[in-house]
Amino acid sequence: IELPLKYKIKLEKIPILEKAASDLLIERNKLIAERDARPNITSKDYGKAIKDKEREKEAQELENAEGEDVIGEECTNIIGKTRDNFLNELSIKYLFNKVLALNGKKISLKEVENFQTTSEENINICFSTIQGLHSHLNTPRENSLTYEDFQEQKIVLISDEAHHINVETKAKVQTNTGGEITISGQISQEEKEEIANPQNVLLEFTATVDFNNPNILKKYAGRLIYDYPLKKFREDGYSKEVKVMQTDAGLFDRALQAVLLSQYRRKIFEKNKLVIKPVILFKSKTINESKVFEEEFIKGIRNLTAKKLSEISASAQDDTLKKVFEYLENNKISLENFVIELQEDFSSKKTISVNSKEESVEKQILVNTLEGFHNECRVIFAVDKLNEEAQLIGRGARYCPFKTDDFDNAYQRKYDRDIQNEMRICEELYYHSTYNPRYIQELTSVLVKTGIIPERAVEKKLFVKKDFKNTKFYKTGFLFLNEKEKYSRKDVFELPSSKYFPNLDTLDEFISQKEYLGDIKIVVSGLANQLEQPLTPDEELTIISDKVLNFATDNENKERELGKSMKDVSETNIYLDISSKPWYVFDDCFGTSEEKHFVKYIDKIYDKLQEKYDEIYLVRNERFFKLYTFEDGSSLEPDYILFLQQKNSPRSFHYQIFVEPKVILTNQAPYQQVLSHGFVVDEKGQKMSKSLGNVIDPEEIINKFGADVLRLWVVSSDFTKEIKVSTSILEKVQENYQKIRNTLRFLLGNLTNLPPELKSEKDLEKNLSLVDYYTLHQLEKLVKESEQNYTKYNFTPIYSSLLNFCINDLSSFYLDISKDNLYCDPISSPRRKQIITTFYYLLGGLLKVISPILPYLAEEIYQNIPFQFGFAGQESVYLANFSFTIDFPNNFEKKLEIINNLFFPLRQDIFQALEKARQEKTITANNQAKLTIYLKKKEQLDYSELNLVELLGVAELKFQEKSKEKMHEGKLCFVYVEKTEKERCLRCRS
Repeated sequence: IELPLKYKIKLEKIPILEKAASDLLIERNKLIAERDARPNITSKDYGKAIKDKEREKEAQELENAEGEDVIGEECTNIIGKTRDNFLNELSIKYLFNKVLALNGKKISLKEVENFQTTSEENINICFSTIQGLHSHLNTPRENSLTYEDFQEQKIVLISDEAHHINVETKAKVQTNTGGEITISGQISQEEKEEIANPQNVLLEFTATVDFNNPNILKKYAGRLIYDYPLKKFREDGYSKEVKVMQTDAGLFDRALQAVLLSQYRRKIFEKNKLVIKPVILFKSKTINESKVFEEEFIKGIRNLTAKKLSEISASAQDDTLKKVFEYLENNKISLENFVIELQEDFSSKKTISVNSKEESVEKQILVNTLEGFHNECRVIFAVDKLNEEAQLIGRGARYCPFKTDDFDNAYQRKYDRDIQNEMRICEELYYHSTYNPRYIQELTSVLVKTGIIPERAVEKKLFVKKDFKNTKFYKTGFLFLNEKEKYSRKDVFELPSSKYFPNLDTLDEFISQKEYLGDIKIVVSGLANQLEQPLTPDEELTIISDKVLNFATDNENKERELGKSMKDVSETNIYLDISSKPWYVFDDCFGTSEEKHFVKYIDKIYDKLQEKYDEIYLVRNERFFKLYTFEDGSSLEPDYILFLQQKNSPRSFHYQIFVEPKVILTNQAPYQQVLSHGFVVDEKGQKMSKSLGNVIDPEEIINKFGADVLRLWVVSSDFTKEIKVSTSILEKVQENYQKIRNTLRFLLGNLTNLPPELKSEKDLEKNLSLVDYYTLHQLEKLVKESEQNYTKYNFTPIYSSLLNFCINDLSSFYLDISKDNLYCDPISSPRRKQIITTFYYLLGGLLKVISPILPYLAEEIYQNIPFQFGFAGQESVYLANFSFTIDFPNNFEKKLEIINNLFFPLRQDIFQALEKARQEKTITANNQAKLTIYLKKKEQLDYSELNLVELLGVAELKFQEKSKEKMHEGKLCFVYVEKTEKERCLRCRS
């Protein structure tokens, strides 16, 4: 056998390594001797054997180091298993996808000895025990980790079973003798400076932090990222339910009961098309006891008879054990055939003993791959692997994940409220013990303390009332439900992106550009403590796919009523003799406090319900059925169904109401959205009635005013309050409708005659005037606010904002000042092209806003658009794409301030002066006015980008530094108005 090159050391040339080399040669001879004693080790595996043995030796040497109480052999096993889970793609416990990619680039997982020559393209991992790390840092050797690694590289230390590094913290030891001090920060100042890369991180994971120890509590104060105790883990359904089965039977008979339950569980899995193999662990105090029982078990299974099973069936007291024989009988499986099956599945070939610390690699692999498809092991015999029964049960209580047709979540219990379901046993762990009340009491106390089992668990039986069973409703009634069906994707094909997005060169452009996804903003709202930490990538993905981020709010009191009888005064605080209520289907209610309050509410209004309904039945959904959402097919289980049959209904009209009682735990309602509406009343606020003659028929409104006017009236009304309607109210709405319609017609009319060079959206004018940009900014504001209000069903602000924009921003301002240019300027003049471009955006934006509320007007305008580019050219306005983007100039925010803070206040002062001049007969129209303006503050004089004569509609305008007598004083300036001496045509100011 040729040993690896690193073992060929010439002692005479390297004296300092003489002792080390001598040790290696001794180790070499020892390994060769072991190889000869075990001929099944091939030369191919020999190098690996040496390396494994070297690692084991290192762990053994560090076995007694402070800060760790796990023996070296176990450390080596754990490191080996972890390495396999991270690096071995063929392992069934491999943690990653076959191909790993980050930002579209493939990356690899690489094991390294240090971080000096690693590739930044890979994820580089160094596996070590805490003692091994401490030894490497303080006794540097070739290719091992050093303090320089932590100084020069960004290192993340992930410490599993991190409670082992707290031994010295518990004892408050201050000497630097163990691995914990190096990792936890209790090191010398020199060492701190050596490894003081502030970006290094230590992440600790453990299930057993002793926060009762003040030193541990102080150490982790302010550093705890997440605390998820075992009790919460169990309550959330991520563990099995633990059952303790006691019996006075002998050791083998107890083991046989475990075998029967294990095989029954396997059959239930198979019945539900799940390939899952249950495993039994037999734990003994000593190796000798374990070997004796192993022989007894194998012999007992080999000699098992149908008579023995028949005796167990006859004497069975446990309900679960009875179900085993009921299953065999119902499925016509004879005891003789069942014995043959057990003898095959639990033969000596399918058992494994891990009593000795000198376990073979083969056994370690078998134990580490029990869930493997080709691993047929059903029984494990063990000694001293777990000293505490509570710890043993805690590990065994980890949930075995599986999915069914009814449940998509593989990792949570599914049958807590369905105790008759045969699948329940698949979510249970049975601990078989001899009958010893004191021992069981002590064990139960420990299990409750650790959170493995609940403090108090009882089974309640619920019966349907006999009177209800005799009703016609029970015998012939039915329940409307929806079903979940998977869509077939065989006809689904990818859209050719080049056809639908011809202007995109890369996927990054689609993500980043404002025309596509780049301008999308997502606002996440919630309680402060829910949002104080950044969202995780999974939460961000959920928001993107589902649009709504849901937080579950804990209610510490939610379980106080659950499981307590509602008709038993001694149990509940919400008493009601439910057994005497004919409308409640079951003889009792064991629900939560919210559910019981709801039941009492139904009892309170029952007499009122009887006035309108013949039959009234409230049924609690004891996991009888599910409903499925139409958005994503997710399931929900309503707590109650209320059935109502209307009185005097010739067609036997039924109501089926699903009810989910909730309590408001915070200031936020427990629903995504809650909508309510008031009654429609006449203009005097009176309820509409035929006897009062104030009823207004919607059909008459449509015939007189049109459907759009009726819709606009609805939008203009606050539906959360009483909504007034009358002919006079509708006439006012019609006036406002005409203002919106006339604005759109003006825009459309001026877009009919376009410059000949304007043939596509690319030909639109790129550089607009400041007043153009201001108007488009107001449009953008209207569109965004309208989109937000549509989402919230908040229609009234849309109506008022739309009307204000059409009247004030357009008709009274922008359209008014644009008329002269549109009527007088050449068709291809720069200013006219600027206005036409602005009109194009205005028409598109307004159509987008009005199409949900004024569909007839929107469609009429759209069908009459003369051009066929941009948002135009589709069959309908509802197929149009209005996602255009307006590029505002640099420093537009400052220029916007000039308009809002200087121009409009100045305009207001001037208009007041013009109005006064018209009343005094100085002028008869604004375009006759010659203005002299004195600003109160000289620094306000910044109107260089504004054509004030055009914007104000006057003949002449000048600024001066001193005020004249008889000037009109406004808030911003003094204004003097006189009549111009210039002759002017009716439209042109030139």
